[in-house]
Amino acid sequence: MTIGQNKLYLLSALPLALFALTACSSSQTMQEGKVEPQRPRRIIFGDDITGSYMRDNVVDLQVKFFLMNARRGDTWIFRWIGRYSYSDRAARQILPGRTYVTIPELPSKPSNPFDTQANRDYQTRLRRVQEIKLQVARSLKSQKSSPEKGTDIWGFLKKAEELKPTHVVMFSDMSDTMGNKVALNLRNVHVYVLCFQSGRNPREAQKRKTFWTSVLEQAGARVTFHDISEPLPLLD
Repeated sequence: MTIGQNKLYLLSALPLALFALTACSSSQTMQEGKVEPQRPRRIIFGDDITGSYMRDNVVDLQVKFFLMNARRGDTWIFRWIGRYSYSDRAARQILPGRTYVTIPELPSKPSNPFDTQANRDYQTRLRRVQEIKLQVARSLKSQKSSPEKGTDIWGFLKKAEELKPTHVVMFSDMSDTMGNKVALNLRNVHVYVLCFQSGRNPREAQKRKTFWTSVLEQAGARVTFHDISEPLPLLD
């Protein structure tokens, strides 16, 4: 199979993946056709495009992570992590003209199977939710960005703070080279550093994890570091 054929195969497989992951997610939030109330989540999704991070190795995992975690009522805001992480140019257009997506709310599944109109309306809204998730997944899979020299982790985190998140998700090796240190307030935010690429030097990897864990905890955040070898986590 050629590289082009492989990419087409992966994109064509997204609807099936979406169906499976949606079914898995639904089993956690629905019982007897009733949706459990959940607080709205606001997730900042950061994608490292600097030369030190092997982004091509994790794109499929980014797609999988979004599909398995995006739930109704969420707002996901997408940004690049690079030399200009704080600036407007780091805002990532994930859908035409939009750098964010809000997953529509969905009412409880109609309890009366013979209420044709209510069931039709429910299925229409459910398909809309699935279509939005699939559009974002395809965008994550297909988007390209020119690698940047320099990484501003501080700038990304400061912008994330200003966007008032409940969760911050970073696909990054956390190698800051710009040194734009700034005070952070991420109280009650859960920061996930996913597919952390530790490189060849265990001392350097541990140093980065220890440093950023300390910075983020002092800012009031909870921190989860995830190794690329591990199963992807579910957002709380």
